[in-house]
Amino acid sequence: MNTCKTCKWWSEANKELWRGDGGDCACEKFVYEGPLEPDGLTYWDAENYDASFRTGPDFGCIHWEKEEHE
Repeated sequence: MNTCKTCKWWSEANKELWRGDGGDCACEKFVYEGPLEPDGLTYWDAENYDASFRTGPDFGCIHWEKEEHE
């Protein structure tokens, strides 16, 4: 499975600074408040009130599940 831990863009975070397992992604497809590419992700925050992200239609995710229609 293609996950972050085997990706060339990902590096493990300093566990002394951050709690738990995790890391940083340096992929240029993830941009802060930038233009959204079809296979990209853009994210933003509102001074600690809200934070979110938007993905392009061709973005892939390991949590994918088939959409069920009624």
